Amino acid sequence: MAKEICSVFLTEGTAWVGLFSKGNRGYRLEDLQSMNTQELERFLTKRSLSPVASFYTRNTLWGVGDFLPGKETLLELQVRKAVTDTGMLQGPFVLRYRILDKTSDFYRIAYVAVPTQTQQLFLNFLNPKKVIVKGLFPAEASLTALISPLGPENTGIIIPSPEGYYLIFSQNGSVLYTRSITIYQGTNEKEQLSDSLQETLSFLKHNYSFLPQTIYSLVPSITEDLLPPQESITITPFPLEKILGSVLSGDPAPVAILLGNLMVPPQFNLLDASYLAETQARQWNKIIQYGVLALASFLFSIAMWEGKDVLLLRQEYMQKYETLQKEVAQMIQVNPNSEEIQQVKRFLEIYQAYKDQPKLDHLLLWLSLHLPPRATITSMEASPLVLERNSPQPSPQEPPLSSSTPETFPHIRSLKVVMEGHITGEYLDVRSAFYNFVSNLENIANVTNSQFSYGGKEGVFHIEITYTKRGETP
Repeated sequence: MAKEICSVFLTEGTAWVGLFSKGNRGYRLEDLQSMNTQELERFLTKRSLSPVASFYTRNTLWGVGDFLPGKETLLELQVRKAVTDTGMLQGPFVLRYRILDKTSDFYRIAYVAVPTQTQQLFLNFLNPKKVIVKGLFPAEASLTALISPLGPENTGIIIPSPEGYYLIFSQNGSVLYTRSITIYQGTNEKEQLSDSLQETLSFLKHNYSFLPQTIYSLVPSITEDLLPPQESITITPFPLEKILGSVLSGDPAPVAILLGNLMVPPQFNLLDASYLAETQARQWNKIIQYGVLALASFLFSIAMWEGKDVLLLRQEYMQKYETLQKEVAQMIQVNPNSEEIQQVKRFLEIYQAYKDQPKLDHLLLWLSLHLPPRATITSMEASPLVLERNSPQPSPQEPPLSSSTPETFPHIRSLKVVMEGHITGEYLDVRSAFYNFVSNLENIANVTNSQFSYGGKEGVFHIEITYTKRGETP
C-alpha cells in the first residue's frame, strides 16, 4: 500500500486535511476532512502523520525585483532592505526568496515576507514539538505552484475568500501581485467583481507592464463575460477534477491548495533551518534506533557463541551510533569570507547614498491599496524637485549601480508627482470617494493641487503632490 502523503490548509478557525497517494498518473486524493484547528494536533498525532501545510493571511507581502549580484549573504541583505522599505510589515518577519534569473548586472528575485508572529500562530496549530512538520507555505505559493505547469507564462487565478474573492497573479511560477476583493451587501456581486477585476488589470498593466493571458477560476459561477472581449484574456475553470482523476463535491478551493502544497519550491518553506535540521535528525534517529535494536538483538544472540569479541564489536558500534546522532543534528554554520564582507560593505555604502531618496514604488504600493473602488489612474508623471550635486539623475525606484563613492551620487529629496484618472459611479458616491482619497493621500504627501469634475456617470480628477522620504515633512 502506498504511503499516505498528508497536506494541511489552515485559516485561523478551520483546518482542511487532505491525504494523497502518488502514482504514475500523479497525485490522487484519498481522504478529505475539515476540522477545528484545536482538533488538528490530535488528528495528526493519532495517525502519525507528518504534514506539509499552508495558510491564508492578509499579512503576506510578495514581490519581484532586481538586485545586485553576489553571494547569499549579500542577496538576503538587499531583499530584506526592500521589504523593510515598503513599510508594510511592522516588527520582525520571516523572509524567503528564489532567484529567477541571473545576469552580470542584476539578479531577478521573487520573495515573500511574513510577520514572525503570523508564522508562529499557524505553526502552533500544528504543534511542531509533537508533530513532524515538513513544510509551511503561504497559500498563494501553493496555488501558483499548482497552476504554473499548465501555462502560459503570465497567469492569474480567482478563488473565494471570507470577504468575497481573492486574486493571485503570477509570472513564470512566481507570485507577482495579490488582491482581496470585498463584496458588499446590496450590490450586484457579478458587476462588482467585474469592475474590480478590470481595475486590477488596469493597475497591473500601467504599473507592472503585466497582463495575464489566462485567468483560472475556482469559482464555478465565474465565466468569460466578466471581461469585455477587447481584453483578450481567457477566463477558464481550473481543471482540478481532471488533474485528480476524480469528481469533487463542495468547494474546490481548499482541495486545490492542499494539492498545491505538494508542489511548492523548497525556497519558500517558512520553517526555520534549525527546525528542519532537528526534524531530519529526529527522522534519522528513529531509523537508527530501529537498526540498533535489531542489531543489539542480533549481537546478543551471537554473543552467546562468540563471547568477548562480539561484545567489543557492539561497544564500537554504539560509539559510532552516538557520533552519527551528533552529526545528523548538527546545523551547518555559514561564515562569510573576506570577499563576501567586502560585497556587503560596498552594498551598504551604495545604500547609504540613496536611502534618503523618496521611493516611487512605495507610493505605487500605497496607491494600489487605497485607490477608491471603480477608480483608475490613466497617467502619472514623476520628476525630482531637488537635486544636490550636478550629476546624472538615477531612477528613483532603484539604487545607483556605479562603483563611485557615495559622495558622487545625486541626492533627490522629494518628487513632484502628477496623476490623472477617472472614477465611475453616481455623483455623490464618486465625489465622496475622491475627497476621502485626497484626505488619505495627505497623510503621506503634500497635496499641492487637486481638481475634480463630473459628467456622464464619470468623475475625472487631476492631483499634484510633493512626495518625500517616509517620515520627512514635505
